Amino acid sequence: GGDERATSDFSATFGAAPPVVPANRPDAPDHLALDDGAETAPGSVLVEGEGREAFETASRLFEAGDFSSAFTALRQAIDSGMLDDDDEAEAVYMLGTAYLRAGEYPLAIQVLAQGLRSFPTSDFAARSILSLADALTANGQRAEGCRLLSFVPIEYPLDSEAISDASSRSEQLDC
Repeated sequence: GGDERATSDFSATFGAAPPVVPANRPDAPDHLALDDGAETAPGSVLVEGEGREAFETASRLFEAGDFSSAFTALRQAIDSGMLDDDDEAEAVYMLGTAYLRAGEYPLAIQVLAQGLRSFPTSDFAARSILSLADALTANGQRAEGCRLLSFVPIEYPLDSEAISDASSRSEQLDC
């Protein structure tokens, strides 16, 4: 419901039909601007400092399963624009996965798809596809999730763990 549209470049990136996701905000010129509609949390009591410090705090919260607190810390780290590409790719992956684990499937889809478009060759790209497929499936978009899983061995042929995970998920979903 509300202001939704299909992402315009999803099919060019993955060769799959575009999922319906919340409308995009304009990208910031110097770093990734997330399209999840969440407000930035500047000066949050939870996370002191910016960039790397916020990222390390967010990582601890994510690993502890405290996803609501991780959202704030991850957003602060990403919005700081102070992360290098590797850390930003990981932070976006964690944010999307945190949304997925918290049951916020449309937000998970949006963040993970945007992270894949922005960082298609990162160390987190194959895992992002797996999480995106899970989010799509949980959001009632099983066919799109199955299609994404089929791209893992094509796009990431050297990532045997991701290929194995994609194969297992495909079997579970009867793709």
